[in-house]
Amino acid sequence: TSCRECAVGRYNSFAGASACLPCFPGYKCERTGLSSSTACSPGSYALKSSSLSCSPCTAGRYQPSSGQALCDACPRGKYGAVGGSVSDANCLDCQAGRYSSFNGSSECTLCASESYQPLPGQSECMKCEGDFMVGTEDRTACEVDAAFSALVGASLIDTLFEKGAGLYGAGIIAAAFVAVA
Repeated sequence: TSCRECAVGRYNSFAGASACLPCFPGYKCERTGLSSSTACSPGSYALKSSSLSCSPCTAGRYQPSSGQALCDACPRGKYGAVGGSVSDANCLDCQAGRYSSFNGSSECTLCASESYQPLPGQSECMKCEGDFMVGTEDRTACEVDAAFSALVGASLIDTLFEKGAGLYGAGIIAAAFVAVA
């Protein structure tokens, strides 16, 4: 009986063995006839057995060790912008005004218009307290809504005329004078 080479995705380190072993998760067997498997390098992984290749960790994840089936996720409040990372040092704090609410984020989200976050590295934003309060443009603090501020700063009648309500109001006043006369 002649020996046969192991197929891709399999290996055999024992001469004369009757069967080949599947490449374990975290390892690759990219060609036929292998006597050993190759560990995935740091920054990459192989999820399934019999893998032909290793995949780089996606953005938001990292893997410091070789021979791994999964990559570790950047924690909430942090993000990883590049793939293939080998260290959690590549997980960066979200900037103030932004957040990441789940592990493995590749970017941070700007706080909603009615909220803010003054600190970096956070997993949620805080709601602006008080009527007519909104987050500043960079969402690091709260301020009075500019639309409300304009309304309070100008006379109500001037603002209504600017918005077109003046014509309606003037029509009602004119109708009242006609009815009285």
